Amino acid sequence: MKLDSRDLEGRFVRLEPIGPANREAVQAALASDPEGWAIMATNGGPGGFDGWWAAAEVRVGKGEPVFAVRRLSDGQVVGGAGYLELRPEHRGVEIGATFYRPDARGGPVNPDCKLLLLAHAFAAGALRVEFITDALNHRSRAAIAKLGAVEEGVLRRHKITWTGRIRGTAVFSITDEEWPGVRAGLEARLSAFRGGTEVRADPFACGIGDRACASTTSTAAPTARSAEPCSTASARGRSASWSARPN
Repeated sequence: MKLDSRDLEGRFVRLEPIGPANREAVQAALASDPEGWAIMATNGGPGGFDGWWAAAEVRVGKGEPVFAVRRLSDGQVVGGAGYLELRPEHRGVEIGATFYRPDARGGPVNPDCKLLLLAHAFAAGALRVEFITDALNHRSRAAIAKLGAVEEGVLRRHKITWTGRIRGTAVFSITDEEWPGVRAGLEARLSAFRGGTEVRADPFACGIGDRACASTTSTAAPTARSAEPCSTASARGRSASWSARPN
């Protein structure tokens, strides 16, 4: 199983491999919500971006592509996402390292991004794609489940975050057998958007978890504003998150 690092274009976003040409734009997007990093395992915001970028480049070197997320409606880089924990011998990978600017949350950016990443992974032969998020981030967990992923449990006292907090990690997955149904659901969800605005109400339109996707929401914890990957929040106060690594 090999994941090519190349442009992936959908209806609303284009995923572009990270590199010198988009580093500044990615840094600006990650710095757009400093408080959103409080619940993350790592810090890619102000004061932490250089380390985050260096870790992302290491992952790219291991065959785990990381992308800048460019919104097609205005051509702006609004965040990033990518792959982690590639296991070629078992045909598995994790999707995460996701963070979006506040103005990109709650719309079609995250579902389109996740559709592209999932499709790329399963086309490469994946049997299983994982998403993880902070166990305290209940909105993120609900958003991952809405994507069609199955929650498999919580890894207790799994990580020490960059703030020193010991966290549990909720683990989700989508298998190759489930992918056709998940894909149909995401495509239907994207069809509900017109001009970047969702036609119908969707309480979890923001997206997915920890490293996952995504976009997320605020957690029950007073200090946690977002979920890790891939988490994004809605424009109505939900927080987004991103993880430089599978959080």
